[in-house]
Amino acid sequence: MNKLLIFGTLRRGQYNFNRFKFYGEQKYIETIRLSGFDLYDLGHYPTVVKGEGEVTFEIHSVCDKILEIITDMEIGAGYKPIKIKVGDSDCTLYTMEKEYIDEGVVRGRPFPKIESGDWVAYQNK
Repeated sequence: MNKLLIFGTLRRGQYNFNRFKFYGEQKYIETIRLSGFDLYDLGHYPTVVKGEGEVTFEIHSVCDKILEIITDMEIGAGYKPIKIKVGDSDCTLYTMEKEYIDEGVVRGRPFPKIESGDWVAYQNK
C-alpha cells in the first residue's frame, strides 16, 4: 500500500474523497499538521507549496491502482508528486511550485493564502 498526504478535495467529506473507492482499497490513517508548507485557494481546490506555515493533512493508504489514477489527475492539474518522510513512512504529496502561486490569479485577484492551513475548516467557514 502507498501512503498519501492529502490536504484538499481528497480529504474525508470533500467532493473527491469517494471518487476512487471502486478501484481498490483506500484507508484513512490519521490527521496531522506539518510545518514548512503554505496552503492557497485556487478557486475550486487548493494547492500546497513549501513555505513558512503549517498545513493540515490526512494520511491515507491506497492501493497501486488508486495511486496511479490520483497521480494522473494531479499531474493533469499541474501538481507534481514529491516524497515526504512522516515518522517512519514515506508519503507522496502532490504540490506546485511557488512560482505558479506568485504568478497566478483567481477571480481577478492573486491566489489567497489560507492562513489556517486547513482546507476543510476554510470551506466550512
